[in-house]
Amino acid sequence: ELYNECSILSRNPDGTLLKKRPDRVMTRNGKTVVVDFKFGNPKPEYPQQVREYMALLKKMGHKDIQGFIWYMYTGKLENVAPPQS
Repeated sequence: ELYNECSILSRNPDGTLLKKRPDRVMTRNGKTVVVDFKFGNPKPEYPQQVREYMALLKKMGHKDIQGFIWYMYTGKLENVAPPQS
């Protein structure tokens, strides 16, 4: 299954509605892969953004999750470590 820019809804501890939108989520045979496309230079906040997507997907019941940042202009694919539990 392939999901492009589909919103994931959740709530902050104070009840505020949050909407996150990963660029691409792919699932197959129990494995989930999140890819966020970037068009500029790497920034320190990018991996945390992908980890947030991964954490939300884990809360939704996905178990085997990988995250990546794909820098389109350079072709670099950065593996993002899963969030600490």
